[in-house]
Amino acid sequence: MPRGPRRLATRLALTGLALVAAVAIIGCQAILDPEVTPSPQPSAVLSGIRGIVHLGPTCENATRASPCIEPYSADLVILDSDDNVIARVRSGEDGTFELTLPPGIYTIQPVPPSNGDQFPTGDPVSVVVGDQAYTEIGVDFDTGIR
Repeated sequence: MPRGPRRLATRLALTGLALVAAVAIIGCQAILDPEVTPSPQPSAVLSGIRGIVHLGPTCENATRASPCIEPYSADLVILDSDDNVIARVRSGEDGTFELTLPPGIYTIQPVPPSNGDQFPTGDPVSVVVGDQAYTEIGVDFDTGIR
């Protein structure tokens, strides 16, 4: 083989070897230094408030033995510790409600009647929601019957 083609063959062979070496180095680097993907953090909140709303008294002459209370379907506003509205919930016909919330301190604010009536009224309820637990509460609406 003349000198020119031999140099060309040598250059091609060396270029091929360099290419193979580069691919091998890149492949080894990916194995030795893989791109780290953080593990996904659980996003499910496993805490909140469960409660029941009662209306009472619903009869005259109510006593401790016979309080004359019944479940009540009502609107409630949930405020965070800075008094920001963070949720609204309506209790069911059986008075129950449930709301998923992260741990913290909250105020449950009963919403007054929208028809302008003075009754029923409810007082705010303060509640502390712990980590991975539902806090059970009761919200009472007063009918004004005495």
